[in-house]
Amino acid sequence: MSRKLHRLGALGPRTARGKSGEMRQREIWTDGTMSRNTQNSLRGRRVLVAEDEFLIGKLIGRMLQHLECTVVGPAHNLPEALQAIRTNDIDAALLDVQLGDADVYPAAKELDRRNIPFVVATGYRDLDRSPQLLRDAPRLTKPFNEQQLVDILTSTFVRRH
Repeated sequence: MSRKLHRLGALGPRTARGKSGEMRQREIWTDGTMSRNTQNSLRGRRVLVAEDEFLIGKLIGRMLQHLECTVVGPAHNLPEALQAIRTNDIDAALLDVQLGDADVYPAAKELDRRNIPFVVATGYRDLDRSPQLLRDAPRLTKPFNEQQLVDILTSTFVRRH
């Protein structure tokens, strides 16, 4: 069953239809404020982390675990990222633009083909030389904190479902 997004009122909460058809409150307010329940809306989401820096991947994984997400990875290179996409049932992905010497574009293209939302995490300010798919993706600029991660993942899920 596909999920549909509904907006209630100018400052009201957004809701979404879950896989079993129930309506659940997203607790994302149109004025940008969130309650603790917003983080719980990420509970159980399977998120692929593609990050070549071991410590950064570990830190992102811990943030996601704190948000009660299931972490897939981290994938430290492009072949690992593509394998994880093809063999795991994931809900979203957080992709570093550069995985070692490889550009992450093939992984982003595979995610897009499968209609899996993804966020680009990068320390680069400018992605003008990157393919359009990466330039148009939601972007999380490194370094980032847990609240920024919550905000972008939540808005990415809302936008795609």
